[in-house]
Amino acid sequence: MRKAPNFNASNKDIKRFLLRRENMGILEQKLAQDQLDLAVMSKEVPYGREDFLDRRLSNGEASEVISEVKDAVDSFLGISSLEFPRYTFSNLGKNAILASALTISASEAAMSLLCLGGEPNYFLSAVSGGIAAATLGATAYGAKRLSRPNYSSGKINFTRRDQKRFVTDVAHEYDHHAMCRLSPAISRFRLGKGALLEGHAMGLERNICKYFSRAHQTPEYLHKLVADYSPFLESTLKWIRENDDRKLGSFRTPSIFSLGYAFFSILEHNHGPDVYRQALQGNLKYC
Repeated sequence: MRKAPNFNASNKDIKRFLLRRENMGILEQKLAQDQLDLAVMSKEVPYGREDFLDRRLSNGEASEVISEVKDAVDSFLGISSLEFPRYTFSNLGKNAILASALTISASEAAMSLLCLGGEPNYFLSAVSGGIAAATLGATAYGAKRLSRPNYSSGKINFTRRDQKRFVTDVAHEYDHHAMCRLSPAISRFRLGKGALLEGHAMGLERNICKYFSRAHQTPEYLHKLVADYSPFLESTLKWIRENDDRKLGSFRTPSIFSLGYAFFSILEHNHGPDVYRQALQGNLKYC
C-alpha cells in the first residue's frame, strides 16, 4: 500500500495523491453521502424556515456563536490552551469595499499569499500589491478579498454576520489561527501549503456544520453544507477524470480550496475525523 503524503506535503504532492485512480470512487461516495445525510436530517426535522439562515446576527448573538463554535472546535481538535484571536466586524458596503481595495499594500498582499495561498510567487505578489492603488484590476481583486472573512497576523476580520455563514466562518478562521499557532509544520513554514491549510479548515468547518445541524435541530445547516461543499468535490473529480500525473501543471487544476477539501475528505473517509487532530499535531503520515 502506498504511503500518503504527510502534513509537510506541498500542494504538488497533494495533486499527485489525488490523481490516484482509487480516490475517484471515494470522492463519488462522499458526494452521495452528503445527499444521504441531508435526507436523513430533513426527515428528522422538516426543512422550511427559508429565512432562518439569512437572519443577521446582533453583536451579542455573534459573540455567543463565537464562544460555542470555539468550544466545539477545541473539543474536536483536542485544544486546551488557545485563546480566540482578536476579531473585528466590518460592515462594508459595495462602495466601501471598492474604496478600501485601493489601499491594499504590496506587503499585505504578499503576506496574504505567503500564509494562505498556493505556490507563492514573490514577484507577482509584490506587483499585485504595488499597483493596487492604480488599476481597476487591483480594485476588483481587493473588493473580492475584502468581502469575505480573513485571518492575518493573529486577527480575524469578519465581513458578514448572517446566520447562514457565520458559524462556518468562525470555525474556518479559528482553524487557521490554531494551525498557525499550534501545528509544528505550519507554524514554522507555510509556503506552498495553501491546499493543506484550506483543506484542513474546510474539513473541520464541515464537521462543525454537521454538529450545529444536529445540536440545534436545524437541517438548514446541512442544506448549506450540500450546496456549498459539493462543488469543491465535483471540480476535483472532473480534474481527476481529465488529467494524469504528467499534467500536474494543467490550467484545469482546481483551486487550493477544492484540492485541500478533497484531500481531507479522502483521509477522513479512510481513517475517520481524527485526521484533523493528527494534522494539527503534525502526525498525519499514513495512507
